[in-house]
Formats: sequence, structure tokens, C-alpha cells
Amino acid sequence: TWVIELRGRGLAGACADWNFDDQAEHDVSEAPPTAWTVYMLRCRDGTLYTGATNNLERRLATHGRGKGAAYTRARLPVTLVWSEPALDRSAALRREAAIKRLTRADKLRLFARRPGRR
Repeated sequence: TWVIELRGRGLAGACADWNFDDQAEHDVSEAPPTAWTVYMLRCRDGTLYTGATNNLERRLATHGRGKGAAYTRARLPVTLVWSEPALDRSAALRREAAIKRLTRADKLRLFARRPGRR
């Protein structure tokens, strides 16, 4: 598993904060920019934010610069805690909506049971 912590410096500045246990399985550079991804961020205050994007690296950089969602803007830094590829935009948005309906405990279980997670 891997974690990216963004501290308002953009993705390039956040690279020093990347922690990799298993980079090969979760390398965001492996996915083409048009591939859709559903992701979850942990905000500074411990709350969780769920979103969908067709370019995860760019979206994480946008969140990190404080230009992403208003919710995360006031809660920097944010940490990527979970992501999942989707077949297309429609599938990504359906999965995002389903995750947003989960309880916090269910969301925590979702990324806690990731393969290789310690």
C-alpha cells in the first residue's frame, strides 16, 4: 500500500512525503490519464473525502494546492488513503456515490482490508 500526503505544495512538492510499501501495485503513473479512478482522502481533521477523476495525479495536485473541492481546501494537508480504478466515468460516479452512502466505519474497513496492508 502507499500513502501520499499533500501539504499545499502540489504533487511535485509532495513526492518527498510518499510512503511506498508496494509501489508496483498502486503506481498512479501506470494508469493512462483518461482512466477513471475513485479515490478517498483523509483530511487534516481526520474526516474522509471521496471523489472520482480521470487523472488521479492531476487531481491530487489540485487538492494539494488548495484548489480542489471546498471541503478539502480548508482541511489541508490531505492524504490519499484509497483508490480504485473504474471502467468509465459512469462507473466511477456510481462507485463514488455508493461509497459516500457508507458509514465512516465501513469506509475505514474498505481501505483497511487492502491487500498487503499492515
